[in-house]
Amino acid sequence: LRHPTVPEGRVLGQSPLPSQLSRPGGEVSMILSTGPDRRTIPALSGLDGDRALTILEASGFTVVVDSTESDEPRGRVVDVRPEEGREVPLPADVFLTLSVGPPTFPMPDLVGLAEEDAVSTLDSLGLVLSGVETRFRFGLDQGIVIDQRPAVGAEVARGARVQLVVGERGRSQEGGGPS
Repeated sequence: LRHPTVPEGRVLGQSPLPSQLSRPGGEVSMILSTGPDRRTIPALSGLDGDRALTILEASGFTVVVDSTESDEPRGRVVDVRPEEGREVPLPADVFLTLSVGPPTFPMPDLVGLAEEDAVSTLDSLGLVLSGVETRFRFGLDQGIVIDQRPAVGAEVARGARVQLVVGERGRSQEGGGPS
């Protein structure tokens, strides 16, 4: 019989029981352990956490869930211990680590910076410039960031797209009029 704690080959039971009398030459039956039931940790990396939990519990494992920041989407399996493919005796705990998503940080204030400085700041933070819109500013704030999306303080992650609005000088008119 399978037994969760008695190693393979050990006696689990016998008949007649110890201290019972039997006839000389009589038959003695023994039940031997085949050891604990063993299961292989399935491949779970990259699966949705709920699905991985269901698979592990259906396989007879006890699951302990933890989380960590990761570039993987929120809820995805990023680590399994013992490692996938390893055969372990049941009962066994499997430690599942799920992603809470990439680390986030507050969007910096780019308003008032020169366009080049704002673009450099975005680059250094791993943010992506999705476009620059210009607005006529009556001679004010030319080449300076006057608005941004996402707004200052919004939580963003590396790779987030940012739109800038930059002040623009008026275009010179034909005939040499003021700009």
